Amino acid sequence: MSIHRSWLVPSVTVFESGDAYRPSKRLLAKRQARVSRYRLALVVSAAAVLGLGLTAATAQATCFSSVPSSASLPDEPTDAPGNLEIVSVDFATDSSCGITMNPVLAAQSSPGDLLSGEFVGTFINTDGNLATGSPAFFGAEKVVTVMGLTGPDPAPTLVTWTGSDFDLASATSLPPLGAAGFVTNLNQLGVPAPTTLKVVVWAQDGSDIDFAPDTPWPYSFPVDFSTTPPLPPPPPPAPPVTADTTAPRMSIKSRGTVRVGSNGVVPFTLSCPSSEPGGCTGKVTLKSRGKVRVSTSGADTARKRARKRKVTLGSKSFRIAGGKSAVVKVRLSKKNGRLLRKLRRIRARATVKARDTAGNARTRAKNVTLKAAKKRKK
Repeated sequence: MSIHRSWLVPSVTVFESGDAYRPSKRLLAKRQARVSRYRLALVVSAAAVLGLGLTAATAQATCFSSVPSSASLPDEPTDAPGNLEIVSVDFATDSSCGITMNPVLAAQSSPGDLLSGEFVGTFINTDGNLATGSPAFFGAEKVVTVMGLTGPDPAPTLVTWTGSDFDLASATSLPPLGAAGFVTNLNQLGVPAPTTLKVVVWAQDGSDIDFAPDTPWPYSFPVDFSTTPPLPPPPPPAPPVTADTTAPRMSIKSRGTVRVGSNGVVPFTLSCPSSEPGGCTGKVTLKSRGKVRVSTSGADTARKRARKRKVTLGSKSFRIAGGKSAVVKVRLSKKNGRLLRKLRRIRARATVKARDTAGNARTRAKNVTLKAAKKRKK
C-alpha cells in the first residue's frame, strides 16, 4: 500500500488575474488542505491498524560522528482554529549522529495525547534538492507521521518517498518524543552529506489544519557531521614482561648402588621441569665422596707408594627439553675403571649443575655407591 502524491496534494483552485479576491499562499494552502483533510490521515491510520511493513531501518550509513546542535523554531501562535496548535518545533543533534524533531503542541505534551482522528506529519527534505522528493512538500524525501487512534496510538512512522509516492512498504517505527515528536538518526533519514534540513509540519484535527512554520517557509536546521570512519583504536599495550629469576629444579634418579660393568657407564635419569619451556642444560660430574687410595710414583721410580685423595670419576654434559626426562650416562675413564675394580667399591656423589635459557643456575646432588662388576669365574 502506498500514499500516492495525489492523496497528499489537495485540489488546486485557480484564480484568474481579474478576480477581485486572491487568497494568500498560506490561506490557499489551508483551504486546499481542508478539501483533502482525511486523505493522508486515513492512509496512515490504515497502516497502523493493519500493521503494514513496520520494519527496522536499512538506510546506508554515512554519518560516523556529528556536531551537537539544537534549535527551537517558533510558529505563529493561535493560528489554528482546532485542537492542534503548533507552538514551535524543537530540533537537536548529538555527537553520534542522533537527531530529534519535536513539534511542540499547545494542548498535548506526551506520547498518546493525540485524540482519535488527530494527525501530525513532519516532512523532511534531507538533501536540499527539490527534485529528489515530493514536489508537494518542497522536495521532502521523508515524512514522519503521528496518529491518534481509539485505544493505544501507533509509534511515529517514518515513510520514504519513492519517486512517485510515499511508500508504506518501507515504513519504519521510531521512538516517540513528546506528543508528536520522534527520535531517529541521520543515517536512518538518509542524509547523504552535511546540509541544511528543510522541514514542514502539518497538524490536522478533523477539518482544521495548522502548518508550521508560517514564515519563513520551510524550517531550516543545519546538520554537520563526518562521513569519515574513525581510526581503529590502537592495540592494547603488551603486558609487562616478568623477568625469569627462578632456576630449574631438576630431579635426579638413580639406584643407590650401581654396579658398573666393563663399559664403565654410570646412568642417571634427569628431569627438566615443565616450567622451563626453553629446556635445561648442564653437566653431571661424578666424584668420590671421600679420599680414596690411589697408586702414584714418587721421586724414586723403583719405589711405589700409595696416597689418598678425592677423585673425579667422570662427567657428562646434557640438554633436556622442558617437561621431559632423559638418561645421562657418565662414563668412567679407563684409569678410574681400573681404580674401581681394584677397590671394588667407591662411595661417590653425582653433582648436577643445571641452567635455564634465562641464565638461572641451580646445583643438585645425589649420593651413589659404585661397585665393580663381579669377576667371571673361570
